[in-house]
Amino acid sequence: MGFGPRKTLGKLGRKALSPFKKIGAKLKKEGQRFVIKTMERHEASKPIPPTPQAGVPNDLLIPLLRARRRTDRFQSTPIQAVPVDQYLLTSHPRADFFYHQPTDLADTPWIVMGDFQPNVTAWICSSVPPDGRVLVIGGGQGYHLLSIANELTAGGKLLWLSPQGDERAVRELNLRSHRFEDRVELQALTPEELCGEALPAALESFDPTMIVLDLPDSAEMHSAVLAKLQDRHVCSIDEDRVVEIGPRAGNSNPLATPSRKVA
Repeated sequence: MGFGPRKTLGKLGRKALSPFKKIGAKLKKEGQRFVIKTMERHEASKPIPPTPQAGVPNDLLIPLLRARRRTDRFQSTPIQAVPVDQYLLTSHPRADFFYHQPTDLADTPWIVMGDFQPNVTAWICSSVPPDGRVLVIGGGQGYHLLSIANELTAGGKLLWLSPQGDERAVRELNLRSHRFEDRVELQALTPEELCGEALPAALESFDPTMIVLDLPDSAEMHSAVLAKLQDRHVCSIDEDRVVEIGPRAGNSNPLATPSRKVA
């Protein structure tokens, strides 16, 4: 067995490219760190209006757009975000675009860089039945819900039980802009309704084939909702992984890895 020219050149090529790969990874990391630190310095900015108002400036947008120029210069992890009133119109891995209300500085950089909880997105693509009846409890601004709705065909249905709050307007905007009203029903409930009789009533009337729980910011509500779902198989989103709970529950999503920690 000899070393032909093709094999030798392959080894030499990989060896020559190795330093450039390390430099590229380092530049990507530095670009992400710059975005996060720049936005954290503006954490004390005045609060975002709870409802859309044309022409309202968002103090978070200026550092974000400046950060875009820096990362574009690095040609690494380009940020794609367009300010629309108090929202950011950014790309989405499954639904093409997403209106994001940047209230959480830890999540915003990953959302605008298209790298928010990618393992959850992968799980949705591989697990949601196209003709299923999916019940989503929580769901935030609708990032993962858009992925679920995108997987459903005309025969599929999605019932979204969402806690009332300041994010209601952006949830409705995301559903309306994607024209998912034919397959998604949104019910905004108070915490008392969600933890009370509204959930058992929805289970009986909707009869879901899959239940997705996404309540990352309220441990108390999470526990109260699970108590109502004791006999059901639930897929609970826990940062960048999906944990199965109840009957037929296996191990955590095999695609899942520990979520990124934002400095």
